[in-house]
Amino acid sequence: MKILVIGAGGREHALVWKLAQSPRVERVYCAPGNAGTAQDGVNVPIEVNDFDRLVRWAKKEEIGLTVVGPEEPLALGIVDFFHKAGLRIFGPTKEAAQLEASKVFAKQLMRHADVAMYVAKRAGSGHAIFAWEQDAHNPDRLGMIGELRAAIEQDELVLYYQPKVSLQTGWCDRVEALVRWQHPQRGLIPPDDFIPLAEQTGLIKSLTQWVIHTALRQCRTWLDEGLDIAVGVNLSMRNLHDPDLVEQISQLLAVTGVPAAALKLEVTESALMTDPLRALGSLARLRAIGVEIAIDDFGTGHASLSYLKQMPVEEIKLDRSFVRDMTSDKNDYTIVRSTIELAHDLGLRVIAEGVEDQATWDLLVKLGCDLAQGYHMSRPLPEAALRQWFAADADRHGHSRAA
Repeated sequence: MKILVIGAGGREHALVWKLAQSPRVERVYCAPGNAGTAQDGVNVPIEVNDFDRLVRWAKKEEIGLTVVGPEEPLALGIVDFFHKAGLRIFGPTKEAAQLEASKVFAKQLMRHADVAMYVAKRAGSGHAIFAWEQDAHNPDRLGMIGELRAAIEQDELVLYYQPKVSLQTGWCDRVEALVRWQHPQRGLIPPDDFIPLAEQTGLIKSLTQWVIHTALRQCRTWLDEGLDIAVGVNLSMRNLHDPDLVEQISQLLAVTGVPAAALKLEVTESALMTDPLRALGSLARLRAIGVEIAIDDFGTGHASLSYLKQMPVEEIKLDRSFVRDMTSDKNDYTIVRSTIELAHDLGLRVIAEGVEDQATWDLLVKLGCDLAQGYHMSRPLPEAALRQWFAADADRHGHSRAA
């Protein structure tokens, strides 16, 4: 492994020395003119402020980068160029400063490089930038892993539900189940703060099983009350590659007595494209038991049209990044219109995510989109509040929801 160290105020000297002692490091490069570094490292043969030449040289020599000291423009510029070129970056500037203070530079940097490597592999990417929360040995992260495992076992999680509304009739007969963590000390924790942790540690399997089971039990309650409401649940890439997934879902459907058609599983486009052939097999088995599949965040994962036509899916969810500005951005409007036309030609329904105002709703109606989801209709709601929303919705339409 070869590493380029960029520093300020002479604070990179100890890091260069530590890295030079590591048997895993073949060579350490430093910026020219930093007195005291050349005895342990090798001066870069070009000017470090010539970003293009620096990156070409680093790419040729397969060199990674670490930055020590304040986040000055030169350091940030080098980090940005290395990142865009897909080169390895070991520790952002703040991270490097923390490492310097802890006096365990080389050991932690090597571990962080390994962490970033595995994150890149899981994401199917050629590179990844290390972040503290990715490190399984970070004490805060270790504590949160244990707390999340206990939360799943002790029912500290709760489901919120966001309506999906027909753009043609205004009626709602389906919702998306979204998990929240009701932490006894930290309060309500949003999914972005713990789902990535679950995916990285393997807890996503038990977390997803809890979500599906809880959503199906709620669906059963609605059915018993005469409410025919389908529920959507998100699957991650790791869920999709789990050989036990289909059998577990079959068992949960049997235990709750909910028809398979009432469960809608949502898989992100990026998760599908990580391993398309493997995903195709999993989706086919899920479809065979009667569960409907939707491609979530469509338009962000570079799905090939050849794969799209093979996927046993019933609907696609247009990513909010296209829907949000479609009334003012011509390119977004064109993407939304073209996607709706393509999906309909393939026999698929289209759900627009991130519908925030009446103007967007009206334009989607004009384009023939099927369903809408977003704050314009409703935020995600706990079940009790959802019942009130259903009651108000029924009043607006002048009839009861009960079958």
